Amino acid sequence: MTIVERDRQPARHAGPGPSSRPDRVRLRTLFRVASVAGGIQFGWALQLSLLTPYVQELGIPHAWASIIWLCGPLSGLLVQPLVGHFSDRCTSRFGRRRPFILAGALSIVIAVIIIGHASDIGWLLGDRGQKKMRAVVAFVIGFWLLDVANNMTQGPCRALLADLTGKTTVYLPGTVWIILLVTGLTWIGWFPFLLFDTDWMGREIYGGKPNEGMNYSNGVRMGSLGLMLNSVILGITSLFMEKLCRKWGAGFTWGVSNILMSLCFVAMLAITAIRSNMNIDGHLPPDGVIVASLIVFAFLGIPLAVIVSLGSGPWDQLFGGGNSPAILIAAISAFAGGLIAILAIPRTRVDKSRIRH
Repeated sequence: MTIVERDRQPARHAGPGPSSRPDRVRLRTLFRVASVAGGIQFGWALQLSLLTPYVQELGIPHAWASIIWLCGPLSGLLVQPLVGHFSDRCTSRFGRRRPFILAGALSIVIAVIIIGHASDIGWLLGDRGQKKMRAVVAFVIGFWLLDVANNMTQGPCRALLADLTGKTTVYLPGTVWIILLVTGLTWIGWFPFLLFDTDWMGREIYGGKPNEGMNYSNGVRMGSLGLMLNSVILGITSLFMEKLCRKWGAGFTWGVSNILMSLCFVAMLAITAIRSNMNIDGHLPPDGVIVASLIVFAFLGIPLAVIVSLGSGPWDQLFGGGNSPAILIAAISAFAGGLIAILAIPRTRVDKSRIRH
């Protein structure tokens, strides 16, 4: 059975009897579908590594960068359910999922072009001098379009994977609220890092400011390297995720990863404090500080393999304009979410995958 033929079929629900067992799916078929999700990650990588520094170079204040990121939860709240609803009812000859994946991919291309040429668009529309308001408007439109397009593509892609495997997940009603609470705390924990990761490296570690010298840009590049290491660790951890959940249970694994995330954020605060007590007079920070920062970035790939995403605001301006207060909130939220996950979520274990190699 081809991918398109499977895509056309309605989703199967688990039920009693042998007829409810899904067909085995070849690993290479899942790999072809998962490659779509791999492409989407390039869009997320653009946002996570460069967009916060870029908006500041365009003149948007540091405190307002998080407001632009509101498109994340809003598009996740609105776009994915709507796309999922219409995708489930799509009768296209290309399948239920493919038309939405294609439309999302084309939107990503358009968004990236707008973001990459925001300054040029602003200049064509009349931007002159230090203020680049038209460029900022073009950038925000491209940014929001990129986030909407990522969600538009990601939802059907995940649904297609579910269609192929025919798997469903069932939780006890009382457990659902605990899972939602842990998810919310985890998102609050992740968002300051996802928003300020490379900016933290450029400001707190390299001591630079946007559009002032090279230290900030050097820090952003080093932060991007840290995110690459983060992705490598994330990929390796993902290979062992099924075995960990089978041995420890999903709730316990999730909780441990959250506590590890909290400890990494505490380490970032410690590194920030050590670096702030150093007088480098515009020079590069010591190698030990840079290496420690990269190690923290890399280790955060472990909890990021479990869950990703969102939640803080412009707290930094209340405490002097740095990123540390938001990271402190992230550490507390992650630790609280980890304890709740370990203590309150049942240790459900997953069955061995019925995937044929």
